[in-house]
Amino acid sequence: MVGRVLAVQRSLTDPALRDLLSGVRNLPTLPAVYQELMAVASAPDTGVNDVARVLASDVATSAEILKLTNSAFFGLPRRIETVTQAVAMLGLDNIQALVVAGTTFRSGATVPGLDTDVLRRIALQRAAMVRRIGATQGWTQDETRPIALAAMLRDVGVLVLATGHPETAVMISREHGATPELLDDPVAVHEREKRLYGCSVTQASAYLLGLWGFSDRVVHTVGGQPVPADSPGSSPEDLALGYAHQRWVRPCLLYTSDAADE
Repeated sequence: MVGRVLAVQRSLTDPALRDLLSGVRNLPTLPAVYQELMAVASAPDTGVNDVARVLASDVATSAEILKLTNSAFFGLPRRIETVTQAVAMLGLDNIQALVVAGTTFRSGATVPGLDTDVLRRIALQRAAMVRRIGATQGWTQDETRPIALAAMLRDVGVLVLATGHPETAVMISREHGATPELLDDPVAVHEREKRLYGCSVTQASAYLLGLWGFSDRVVHTVGGQPVPADSPGSSPEDLALGYAHQRWVRPCLLYTSDAADE
């Protein structure tokens, strides 16, 4: 397990990865409200109202959070009408992830070869499945929370890679649409992404999450994907994320394509 952690760390600090991603124009940035949210969250006496007040200052973010909170993903017993209620019901970590997912995978965004609505749907479904696995396995909330965050944010890096290499993204989308069985081998997909893009989607995602200030646990869980079932040192949490991803990415198809539409 120590070896796995060190391998991920080496991967994320590779100068070649840094140069590749820093060379992408329009590198995704989080809204100002996210930075304010993190600043408030770091204060020891922060309460629900403090967090809600920051979110309420950004109308678009507030609307997106309420939309996602009331989606079937969370399955809450009653409709949430205010941001304060959403923060109280979901907790800061979930709200943090929704701010990122809601802004990064914003509905209607145009990215070469990608359907951002599908990306967001897969992200929410992965996180929901990880939570179900955690509940079945008896994981504590503190054990489940970072894995669910990692599940939701696993693919944010694909937006960077597709934007920086649109021709490659379109090519991959067509191949996956025509032969979706290519997605059945996550290790092969990982190596193919590294060969075509210069790094894998999970490497790019982990790099971005590190820049955005997510915890080491979240960054390393994403950066360590994919995990073969027989990989030495892999944890149940790593395998849960790998399973949740495979469970949803094939039916939904991460990329769009003319072949898939036909």
